[in-house]
Amino acid sequence: MPTIPNFPPLVTFVLFRYASVIIPLVSQWLYACLLSREQDHDLVLIDQQVDFAPIEQACADFRSAAARGTPASHPVPRLVRLLLLQQFYARSLRECAARLRYDWLWRWFCGYSLWEPTPSHSTLHRFQSWVREHQPDLCFKAICEQIRADCPEEANQPLIGDSFAMRADAAHESRLRRLRHSAQQIERLLGLLPSALAERARAALQLESEALFGDAEEPAEFRLADWRATTCTSAAACARWLAALRLLLATTLVPTALQQRLDQLEKILGDEFHLERDESGQVVAATLRQKEARGSYALGSATDPAATFGVHGDKPAVLGFNVSIVASATFIWQVYTATGAEPDAVAIVPLLQGLYQDSGSFPHKLIYDRAAGTGKLLADVERATDRQSQLVARLIDYCARSERFGPADFTLSQDGLSLTCPNKVQTERRYRAGAHTQAWQFRFSASQCEGCPLWAQCRDRNAQPDGYRTVTLSDHRDVRQQAQAYQHSDAFKADMRLRPLVERPIACLVRYHGARRATARGLAAADFQVKGAAIAFNLRVWLKLIRQRDKSPPAAA
Repeated sequence: MPTIPNFPPLVTFVLFRYASVIIPLVSQWLYACLLSREQDHDLVLIDQQVDFAPIEQACADFRSAAARGTPASHPVPRLVRLLLLQQFYARSLRECAARLRYDWLWRWFCGYSLWEPTPSHSTLHRFQSWVREHQPDLCFKAICEQIRADCPEEANQPLIGDSFAMRADAAHESRLRRLRHSAQQIERLLGLLPSALAERARAALQLESEALFGDAEEPAEFRLADWRATTCTSAAACARWLAALRLLLATTLVPTALQQRLDQLEKILGDEFHLERDESGQVVAATLRQKEARGSYALGSATDPAATFGVHGDKPAVLGFNVSIVASATFIWQVYTATGAEPDAVAIVPLLQGLYQDSGSFPHKLIYDRAAGTGKLLADVERATDRQSQLVARLIDYCARSERFGPADFTLSQDGLSLTCPNKVQTERRYRAGAHTQAWQFRFSASQCEGCPLWAQCRDRNAQPDGYRTVTLSDHRDVRQQAQAYQHSDAFKADMRLRPLVERPIACLVRYHGARRATARGLAAADFQVKGAAIAFNLRVWLKLIRQRDKSPPAAA
């Protein structure tokens, strides 16, 4: 253990007497010596290039002091910089707090002198939670705005979009575990209710406790001889208890956290089980639903209900989130995080709207993969951007799904009132496909098709001879035809050569910036984490461009 030097009495007196003046001067001198050797360090360049004032002003309402009226022990400007370091280096809050104690460059960057106490990880966690709740997009938008100002050539670059899977901070739970875990969470949250009401709610749970949780001698789930019967018994008990709770809380203002858990348990029961009821409406039994009959966006875990299963191509399903980004060949400009089961195409319009809010204009072109190749989505983008953005993607070939003639093989009249088949037979019988669909159905009667030489190519082999031949045409047929014509152009081929460039930022996010797995639970936390990773990626690319710009020789006059 290091010992304190034994200075002469006079020196010791001077040091203690003028410590408040000497220590800051020594700290500044040591920092000056350090910076003279580290002019090209990332943190030095970030300090020179990034304007933290807008971020600090937006976070000024945060208070790190224990009581109002007392000075903040760690001012917001320092916490803002420390939070940026946590995102830039993809470290945990505990690791950042520890490194700040001994790393001189970190101390200088955050504004701490060499002898000044630094914040604990819990202080940084409180600040991070506050920012995530009140200003989740602030830092990402502010830095993107400064990059746009420094790199004006980025305004005219075509943008590319794609998505990747982010694993949740939770493991997949079986049906039985999901039921029991949700019931335990609800039981814990009953303490938020008035005491008398909470006791009545717990009494209702006791009536179903053995059926729901099993007796003390019940073996582990993987050892159960008939786990299906146990699961269905627990589901029926859960449904009865949930109905009793709903009735009990009907006239009470239910806390938000408890209401969310009740809704989640109700969704699990509805997605996974078919409930049988008696004449009075009481649940008497539950049976497992077939895979095809399960509800959409089914929860995979009660630990993180926001996470659902997403399938990306031929890869295994991932319990977590579906993250979509829009990037140029250089920077990431927009991030959209959704639950794992949400299709990729759903994110495109919100991504474009986010770009407009940040930059004040829509990109002239957004290049995407085949997931965006539908007429409806092309029309939605045109409508949302007022025809200012062109969505470029390979169209999904619906005709390839069947050997029969598809909609593309039929000819629609200019007025849209009649349809002609490949055998030159015309029909004017048309009906709306449905109340909420954007398509027309044209029908060819059996008499019109009788004796047709193309019968085998047009009709299903199991179709009734006297039945209709129905052709469904989308309202977005014109938009799709325009996109199909563009696919044969040289410009489209050039766009498709740019599309693989989006894989580089995605690879950096998941491999180097911690975006493959969520470190906190919930959709908001996952989105905040990915935007922090995007900040780190953009800063590193920006610093690289600045270094190249400084090293390049000046242009000749």
